[in-house]
Amino acid sequence: RLIKIDSHKIEYLLINFFIAVQSLILRKKRHYQSMGVKIDDIVGNVQHFSESVIPQYRKKREYLLSLLAKHEVDSNNPYNKRIFKRIDRGSYLLNPGLQILYDEKWISVSSISDNQDISEDEIIKHSIEKQNKEWEEYRKKFEKERKKRERWDW
Repeated sequence: RLIKIDSHKIEYLLINFFIAVQSLILRKKRHYQSMGVKIDDIVGNVQHFSESVIPQYRKKREYLLSLLAKHEVDSNNPYNKRIFKRIDRGSYLLNPGLQILYDEKWISVSSISDNQDISEDEIIKHSIEKQNKEWEEYRKKFEKERKKRERWDW
């Protein structure tokens, strides 16, 4: 099904937003978090746009959530464009079956994401390593404090 989304529509902005930052946001996820872009990630990034680019009412969480829900792959909305795939509550990815016209060729959104050199396994591995590093820093800090207290016989 072919659907044209004009460049002045918020859906157009969100598609480009997801293409640009989806893999960056996923890299920061913990291994136990859902592998999708959370609504808070979107709201936090959209707030930086000026009023002339995105009006204030379009920056609100409720508006963005309703837009994502309206255009979910599995939504029954008659105006649904099937742009987003819901991974978890409030967590979305671009529909992997979505294709965009670029340079007179149809390109799959998943191929664009795959070319960003990151997989879900790599995200999980990075998250576990990051958490282990944080635990090690906490352990060292705790040991240092324990030794300090032993010197003072606390």
